[in-house]
Amino acid sequence: MLLASAAGLSLLHGAHALAADFNVPAQPAKTSIPEFANQAKIQIIAPVSQLEGVNTPAVIGDYDTMAGLTKLISGTRLEVASQRNGVIALRVSTASATESISASASEAAEPEIVIITGFRGSIYKSARIKRAATNIVDSVVAEDIGKLPDTNVAEALSRIPGVAVGRDKGEGRTITVRGLGGGFNVTTMNGRRIASEFYDREFNYDMLGADVASRIDVNKSPLARLPEGGIGAVVDIQTWRPFDLPDNSVVVSAFGVYDEYADKYNPRVSGLWSKQFAGGTLGIALGVNYNKYSLVYDQASVTEYDRDFKFHPSDPVSATLPPNTAFTLPKYLTLSHQQEERERYGASFAVQWKPAENVELNIDGLLSNLSNTSVQDTLGYGFDQGNRDYFGSSTVVSANIVGGNVLGMTLGATPGARNPFAKVEYATFSFPRVSRTGIIGANLAWQATSSLKLSVDASYSRAEQENDGDNWELKAEKAVRNMTWDWTSGDLPDVTLSEEPGTNFPIQFKSATTAGNAVSDEITELRFQGEWNPDALFDTVYFGLGKAEETKSNVQVRTASADLFFGGQLHNTYYDSGTYGDSTFNFTVGDIGPHHGFVVPNYVFSTGGQNFMPTNQSPGLPQNWAGPDMNAYVDWLKDLSDWTLANPRWGDRPPVLAAAFDLLKPTLSPLETYAVKETITNAYVEGVRTGYLANLKFRAHAGVRLVNTRQEASGSEATPVAFYANAPFQWAIKGVKWGTPTPVALSKEYSDVLPSLNLTFYPSDRLLTRVSVAKVMSRAPISALRLGMNQPNFSAGTVEVGNPDLKPFRALQYDATAEWYYSSTGAALFSVFYKDIDTFIANGEIPVTAPNSTITFTAPLNCLSANYCAYGWNGYSNGTPMTATYRKSGPFNSEGASIYGAEMTWQHDFGEWNDALSGLGIQFNGTYAESKTSLTDRFNNKLGIEGLSRFSYNLSTFYEKPKYGARIGYSWRSQFLQRSGDNPIYGGDIGWLDASAYWNISSNVTINAYGSNLLDSATKGTYGRGDGPYNDHLVYLGYSGRKFGLGIRAKY
Repeated sequence: MLLASAAGLSLLHGAHALAADFNVPAQPAKTSIPEFANQAKIQIIAPVSQLEGVNTPAVIGDYDTMAGLTKLISGTRLEVASQRNGVIALRVSTASATESISASASEAAEPEIVIITGFRGSIYKSARIKRAATNIVDSVVAEDIGKLPDTNVAEALSRIPGVAVGRDKGEGRTITVRGLGGGFNVTTMNGRRIASEFYDREFNYDMLGADVASRIDVNKSPLARLPEGGIGAVVDIQTWRPFDLPDNSVVVSAFGVYDEYADKYNPRVSGLWSKQFAGGTLGIALGVNYNKYSLVYDQASVTEYDRDFKFHPSDPVSATLPPNTAFTLPKYLTLSHQQEERERYGASFAVQWKPAENVELNIDGLLSNLSNTSVQDTLGYGFDQGNRDYFGSSTVVSANIVGGNVLGMTLGATPGARNPFAKVEYATFSFPRVSRTGIIGANLAWQATSSLKLSVDASYSRAEQENDGDNWELKAEKAVRNMTWDWTSGDLPDVTLSEEPGTNFPIQFKSATTAGNAVSDEITELRFQGEWNPDALFDTVYFGLGKAEETKSNVQVRTASADLFFGGQLHNTYYDSGTYGDSTFNFTVGDIGPHHGFVVPNYVFSTGGQNFMPTNQSPGLPQNWAGPDMNAYVDWLKDLSDWTLANPRWGDRPPVLAAAFDLLKPTLSPLETYAVKETITNAYVEGVRTGYLANLKFRAHAGVRLVNTRQEASGSEATPVAFYANAPFQWAIKGVKWGTPTPVALSKEYSDVLPSLNLTFYPSDRLLTRVSVAKVMSRAPISALRLGMNQPNFSAGTVEVGNPDLKPFRALQYDATAEWYYSSTGAALFSVFYKDIDTFIANGEIPVTAPNSTITFTAPLNCLSANYCAYGWNGYSNGTPMTATYRKSGPFNSEGASIYGAEMTWQHDFGEWNDALSGLGIQFNGTYAESKTSLTDRFNNKLGIEGLSRFSYNLSTFYEKPKYGARIGYSWRSQFLQRSGDNPIYGGDIGWLDASAYWNISSNVTINAYGSNLLDSATKGTYGRGDGPYNDHLVYLGYSGRKFGLGIRAKY
C-alpha cells in the first residue's frame, strides 16, 4: 500500500511556491493530495481516515497554488483548515452531513504523519516529477533530508535511463547522456550555470558531496527557458532550502568507509541545520560536509602498437625472415601502482525571506574544496627495444611470429651481439590536485498581480585547479641479461626476467621532468524572467532575457627537456664512463652506466609496487617491485647537480653556468597557455496551452530561444631560441626553449535561433504520450578553441593545435514517449529519440593538402648528449641551427553525425499485487543507442560517437519496512568508443553492483550500511574492434577493489 492507515499524511516540499504547472489526473484523494503537494513543492497535511471513498477532479495546467488546491478539493468534503508556518492543513468540512468525526483545528494541526520515505519514496517522487513535467525529464530525489539514494552525485545519476557514469579509479566523476559526454551537457545548480575546474566544459561531479542535493533533474528535451548548450541534457542540481524543510531541523551523519584494496578506513561526515524565523517568513539553512578516503589503483597498460617493427639485421631471428619485413607488436607494457589520498570538504547556505505574501527572496551559495595527493610507481617493459637502430638497442634472441604479429620474444644475452642485455624501466610520478568550486546566487520573485510574476536572478561562480608545476616524473633504468615476454593468450602477457633487476648491472638515471597546469573558470550571469497567465490563447506565457560571461584560462608550465642529465653530461660538460658501481660522485670510477647514464645509488630505491592486482587478473606479471622514492630521488639529483657545478670536467668545454637541477624547474610554456572568453546574450518566450482535440486532452508548450555568442580566444606566439637534442646516429630533439611570448587574440561571433515544441496528450488519467521537436546546440570544447598548440611530439613529428574558428555543434532532435502510470507507485515508460547533428567536430591529423598543415621551427642546437653532437659529428655542434617540421593535428568541423535509440523504464511496488509482498519493489531501465558518423580508423572501420554504449541498463530491487530496509542495484554498459582516430580505443563493457541497508533504531536515529563494486569489477580498454592486427588487444586494465561503509544518521 502507498499509505499506511493513520490519522494524517504529509509530503515535505517548499511551502511558499507561488505557482506551478500541474498535471494531477482525477484519482482518489489519498493519492492526489500527495501528488499535488509534490508538484506544488508545498507541505500538506490531511486526515487519512476520512479520505476513504473521496475522489478528486483533475488539475492540469498552470495555477496559483491555492487556486489549484481549491480546484483539487472542489466537490469533496475537504476544506482548508489553516495555513501556518508554510503548512496547509486540510480537514473534512463541518457542514458535511456525512461527517463522522470532529474536524477541529487542533486535529488538523497535529495529525499523525506518515511520509513515503526511503528508496521507494525517492522513485515515487521521481515518477511524479516526470509525470507532471512539461518536457521530457528524469529525476533523482533524495530519500530524506541530506540523503541521496547513492553515495555520489554521479552514481545517483547512473540510475537514470540513458545516463552512463565515467569512473575515476572506482569513483563516479563524469557522465554521458545518450552517448554524449560532458561537453554536450550543461550542469546548473538551482538553475544557474556552475563553473568547472576541468580544462574543458565538462563538470566533475566528484567536486560535490551527495548530501547537498535534494533533487537532480536531467532535462532530455529542451525548453526555451532552459540554458542552451545541452544537446545531451541540461542537468540541474537543486540544493536544500529552508522552506523545503521542517522548522528547526538538524540532520547529522557520520560514516566509516573501508577500502578493501587499500586496506584503510576513512571518515565521511555531514550536517544540515535549518530554522525559520518571523512566523515562518524567514528561513536559514546551513550545511557542511567532509570526506576523506584513501585508495589504491592498479593498472596494466600498453603504449601503442608498433605496426612497422623491423628486426635488426644482426639479430639471430633475422636469418629466418625475408629482409626488411615489417611486423606488428606491442611497444611498451607499463604496470602502475597508484596510491591516492582524497580529501573533500564543503559548505552551503541558503536564505529565504518572504517579507510579503507576493514577494520572496532566495540567496544561496556553495563552496567545495578537493585536495588530492597521488603517487604512482611504475614498472615498464620495452617489448620492441630491439628495434632501435643505434647504440643501446638490445639483441632479439628469438621471436614468436604468427602471421604479421609478433606475439613474444626473448631479448638480451647473446655472446658478441650488439648489447647482451635487456632493459627495464622504473618510474615514480606525483600528481597532486587542489581544486575549488564555488557559486553564489540571489533570486527575487514578485507576484505583481494574480496573473503576472516577475523575477530577477544574479549569480557568480568560480572554479580553479591549482598546479604551478607540482607534477614530478622521475625515471630510471635497470638492465638484465634476458627478458622474455609472451602474449599468445589472456588479457595480459607473461614476462620473465633472467634475474632480479640491478643484480648484474647498475641502476641508471633516465629522465626527470616537472609540469603542471592551472585552470581558472569564472561565470557571471544575470537573468530577468516573467510568467504571465493571460487567460486567452495561452494558459501561461514565460518570457525572459539574460546575459552571461564566462572566462576559462589554462596556464601550462613544464620542464624544457626531460633529458638534462642525458648521457652523463650536464651543460656541455661530459663525464667519462667508468666501471659499474654505486654513485659516490667520484667520477673517475663507477658513476657512468653502460650507456653513459649516471648511476643511481641503491638507497634511492625503496618500496614501489606492492601486491599488484589480484593474481587472477595478472598471473604472469610481478606482484611486487622496488621503485624510486620520490623525495630521495629528487635529493640525489640536487646533490649531483651541485657536485658537477663545483667540479667541471674537460676544460676545453664551455663552463657550466648554472646547476642542472635548476633547469628542472618548470617554466611557462607560452604556446600551451591560453584563455577563452564567451559573452552570451539570450532572450526567450514560450507559451503553454491546454485543451482538447476532439475528446483527447492535450498540453502544448512552444517556445523559442535567441542566443548570441561573442567569443575571444587569446594566447601567445613564440619562436624557439634553442633545441635540446642528442644525436645517436640520427638527430632526436628532446625539448625546446621558447623565446619571449607575444600576446595574440582572435574574436568570433555567431547567433542561434532555437525553437522547441513539447506536446503532451492524455488518452486517460493514467496514460500520457509526449512528442518533442527542437533545434539545439552545444559550443565547441574550450581546449579546441584555444589559440595555440601543445608541446610538439618530438618523436612522432606531430603537434596538436587549436582552432578558434570552429563552428559549434548544431542539431535537430526528436523525442517521443509513452508513459503508463498504472498505480500510485507503478509505472511503465517507453521513449525513442533521434538527434541529427548537422555540424560536428572531429579530431585528427590535418590533411597534407590543406593549407598550413605543417609548422616549421628553426633554432640553434643545445646539445644534451655525450654522443657525437658535442664533437661536431654529422656537421652539428652546439649553436648549429636545426630545422624541424611537424605535422599539425587537432579539431576541425566535419560532416554531421546522428544518434538514435530507445529507452524503457519499469518500476513497481509488489505490495500492490499482494499484501504479503508489501515493501518489495523493483526499478529497471534499459537503453539502446546507435550513432553514425563519417569518421573511420586507419583500416576504414566506421567509428561512432565517443562515449556511446549500444546497450546499457540499471536494475534496483528494494525491500523496505518502517523499521528496516535494503536495496541492491546493478548497472551495466556495453563496449563504447573512448577515443577516436586512426588507432581508436574502446572502453570495455562493465557491470557495477552496489547494495545498501538501513535500520531505524528510533524515529530519529538510523544505522546505514552500503557496499560498492561488490563484484570486484575491473575497467578495461582495447585498441580497435574491427579488422587489423592486434585489434581487441589491451590498452589498459585497471582495478580499484571494493568499498564498504557503515554509519549513523540522526535527525531532529
